[in-house]
Amino acid sequence: MENNRIEIQRYISLCVGVLGLVFCGIINGFNIYAVALKQTFNYTQTELEYIAASGIVGSELTSYFAGIAIDRFGPRSTCVAAAVLTCSCFSLMWMTTKFISFFASRTWIICLMYFMASSGCCFTNMVCMGTISLNFEGKHRGKIVGFASAVYGSSPLIYAAIYQGFFVSGHITDEQNQNIADFFILLSICAAIANVLGAGFLKIMPLEPASAGHLEMQDLIETNHDEDTSLTPIETNNDKDKLEKGDEDLTNAKNSTSNEKTPILQNDLDSNKNTPTDKIDIKPDTDITCFQMVKTLEFHFLLWTVIIIKGIGLTFTANITTIAKSAHLEKASSTLIIIIPISNTLARFFGGLMPDIFKQKLSFIPTSSLLLLASFISMTVQVLLVFFNQSYIGLACLSIMSSIPTGLVSVLMVIIILELFGRSDFSQKYGLVLTVAGIAAFPIGKIFGLIYENNSIAGSRLCYGVDCSRWSYIINAIFALLATLLSAALVRAEHKIQS
Repeated sequence: MENNRIEIQRYISLCVGVLGLVFCGIINGFNIYAVALKQTFNYTQTELEYIAASGIVGSELTSYFAGIAIDRFGPRSTCVAAAVLTCSCFSLMWMTTKFISFFASRTWIICLMYFMASSGCCFTNMVCMGTISLNFEGKHRGKIVGFASAVYGSSPLIYAAIYQGFFVSGHITDEQNQNIADFFILLSICAAIANVLGAGFLKIMPLEPASAGHLEMQDLIETNHDEDTSLTPIETNNDKDKLEKGDEDLTNAKNSTSNEKTPILQNDLDSNKNTPTDKIDIKPDTDITCFQMVKTLEFHFLLWTVIIIKGIGLTFTANITTIAKSAHLEKASSTLIIIIPISNTLARFFGGLMPDIFKQKLSFIPTSSLLLLASFISMTVQVLLVFFNQSYIGLACLSIMSSIPTGLVSVLMVIIILELFGRSDFSQKYGLVLTVAGIAAFPIGKIFGLIYENNSIAGSRLCYGVDCSRWSYIINAIFALLATLLSAALVRAEHKIQS
């Protein structure tokens, strides 16, 4: 009966978490109303980049603090904090549209509001994704995490359809007349609903019975082992040496390895290699803290790969309407806005599905090999954008390809963190990666904005032609090449761990 109650609560948390992810995914949909915001307040492209980067940084920079809140205070308190931030800030952004002349020259206030609203969305995202990731173990973890992440990735598509259907009002080329104010009110209402439900129903449940039983058996073995090898005060040093030697022999016998030599002192990864393959998802011996994780080389391979791929992908996504306008493809903007989240959603789902397939049928392939694939695709896209950024077909195809690496990375970093570094302080580990990645979004967005403005028409804040963003793609291609090399190093490191 108790197990049934736990399972019911586990799936209730999944449903509520998915609903929360639908809301907070709006932070990735800035491009839906970016041009309307720019035209309404008559901002420069650099000012718009600052606002976009504020949203990206807000959604990533506060991730570590959200992780601390989840690990220490639980999902309920985190949802309350998220509700306060998102509801109030989206309401304030609605207010700015009533005082356009005042806020047109005070971009920093808009940046601050958008940063705080994005921070609230980040808290919602962290508590939903963290709860879902920790509530499911074993061979289905990737599928569940991939599905949840896919819902998060498809959220901009939902909001894009709503915005195009109810708030554009036929103003396709005169974006300043779109009804952006009421859209902010809608976001405020959605934030309240999602976070209230999260505060009431999101819970981190115990491990599944099979997993918990496995851990109890491990604890029992360790306890018996400690009792068998305990020493009394009257034992001599020689007796201690014999007992210690006997412990080593017993350990070697349990491991049943083909090697005759077994190290006396083994690190966490070595002890994990000797566990049966059907218990690979449970790694109590390699469950390290966030601080210990930072000191590993594998973490830095993962971190900098995520920084580069997410920075490139999010900057391109946030500026897709600007890029389309530079190619005189304003009417195609709505199509580009829709196809990006669709391909991103599919990439997230398959990014969670493939690791499960690898574990069950292709165990010799490391999970991080998908990260290598994402890096290579990102590099290829940036190279192609240098030549095909003014073609509708080219932009459509490359928009799809560009969203694939971002979607894959969003899921893979969750799975890789859990597999390599364990469950302990998971929200802080996950949040730390997102935080550092958010900081790196500033220079990439700044590079795009500077290149765009330097090629703008004299006396105008708009740029048209192939040179508006060509050099930013060249720079991003170099960064993506570096990410490819780093992810290849991570694949090699994970392969050594598995073997």
